Amino acid sequence: HVYGDPLQGWSWGAVKQDYGWEPRRFWVMENGRTVGSLALVRRTLPMFGDLLYAPRGPVLDPAVKRYWMPLRAELRRIFPDAFVLVAEPRIDEREKRPPAFWQGRRRGLFGGIQPRLVAEIPLTGADDLWRLLSPKCRYNVRLAMRRGLTVRRAQGPDRATFLRLLQITARRDGFFLRAPRFYAQVMAAFGDAGQGEVFLVERDQEALAGVFVICLGRHALFLYGASSDEHRRDMAPYLCQWHAIRWASANGAERYDMTGIAPNDNPDHPL
Repeated sequence: HVYGDPLQGWSWGAVKQDYGWEPRRFWVMENGRTVGSLALVRRTLPMFGDLLYAPRGPVLDPAVKRYWMPLRAELRRIFPDAFVLVAEPRIDEREKRPPAFWQGRRRGLFGGIQPRLVAEIPLTGADDLWRLLSPKCRYNVRLAMRRGLTVRRAQGPDRATFLRLLQITARRDGFFLRAPRFYAQVMAAFGDAGQGEVFLVERDQEALAGVFVICLGRHALFLYGASSDEHRRDMAPYLCQWHAIRWASANGAERYDMTGIAPNDNPDHPL
């Protein structure tokens, strides 16, 4: 589905189930034909009721209004104790949202839990993926290769190496990390389903950078990235991303989501 997203897949709900959320999944049908879907997780909060969260969902065409209101009515019927539905569908800001679906709630500059502004690399019709990269990116990829860096697909035990790089990156850049167990579960859920891969960039068997990328249907999602404090001038992350983009394209992805990216003129944007 053109509005699909890996976070609307089965594996994400399976991970959240281990953290007190109940995954629920629905098809949207019209005349016996599947026209969309919704994967959400539910959590009951004392004194409030049910919190419903649909990351990057529902998966529906925003231009077809007749799909949306029956879905809302059905959710109200199924979850009578719900006090809020956090819905974050993949809808371009230029597309008109079905206003009644979000009645009573308006979003500010931050789009909720998932970043509102993302950068995507279109992979369809690109006979030469290399030309999709900016001149600076191509230079840095070549530099990494000249300096002897290599990329490999991580095996199960290598996920611990990636987690170590992630912790190093969090300390260096000052961002919050969940417990390592959470990231290990995410990588296992998508990886064991054949939907996600960890790639590591190394030199002389020393891991310098890594990415975890999900590829599900038409959409590839760069979910986590990390790098060592060592040899930072060797541009290992560029080589790692380049390899992940090629892998995503080979696996049928039509777009590569770089996740939250601030506007060029506003590095402090909350996304």
